[in-house]
Amino acid sequence: MKDRYFVDVRVGCAAVRDRQHPDYDESYPGLHWYTKDVIAYKHGMSVVSEEDVKELEELCDKLNVWPNRNKQLEKLGI
Repeated sequence: MKDRYFVDVRVGCAAVRDRQHPDYDESYPGLHWYTKDVIAYKHGMSVVSEEDVKELEELCDKLNVWPNRNKQLEKLGI
């Protein structure tokens, strides 16, 4: 089974995405801060820094194991 949250790295950007979001579309070609299933987004010039990707991976790991995650995300407005 795939994790609910995953890091999606593209040319010049990376994001934590939610596979269970109602608007998640695996075939959507773009990745933007306003993509509805994006939880966190980082943008670089032509590449995203390793530090930014690591930060997103750490957030993703926390979200995938965080107890009562849905309730906590709602409190955060996510």
